[in-house]
Amino acid sequence: MPVVTPMVAVAFVWKFMYNPQIGAINQLFGLDINWLMNPKTALAAVMIMTIWKDFGYAVAMYMAGLYSLPSDALEAAKVDGANGWQNFRYFTFPLLKPMTLFVTITSIISYIQAYVQILIMTEGGPGTATYLASYIIYDEAFVKHNFGYASALSFVLFVVTALLTWMSFRVSGSEE
Repeated sequence: MPVVTPMVAVAFVWKFMYNPQIGAINQLFGLDINWLMNPKTALAAVMIMTIWKDFGYAVAMYMAGLYSLPSDALEAAKVDGANGWQNFRYFTFPLLKPMTLFVTITSIISYIQAYVQILIMTEGGPGTATYLASYIIYDEAFVKHNFGYASALSFVLFVVTALLTWMSFRVSGSEE
């Protein structure tokens, strides 16, 4: 359900859950923390919500990858006497390498471009505790009307994203 729910709706629900007076998180754990207005907890609170929302996507991708694995290779390993751990280590995990690369790259890009959740939950605050690259670009372009600087920052964000993608390919050993 979190995967198909728009980020705006999820951010509003989590903002309500983080409410220090009536929020479910403080009520559930018996805490008295102002999650989104404390510079030490604001970014972590946004990160937890973002990871929770995107977790289902990664699970769905891995499930699709698991269902696409060739059953004959796994059966041959069992016939040869491979136990569950060996089957996972030598067959399942290596065969899921392309899916792991895909999920890693799409997650990195998604987290780098986090904007909506910051705008809804904290508006970059408290202070600049949740200023991330995409929010800084928005702030420079549409609040401060500094379009040239925002364009330069956008290009830097593009280069960083491209480098992280390239590094993911290199680490995975993929030649594609």
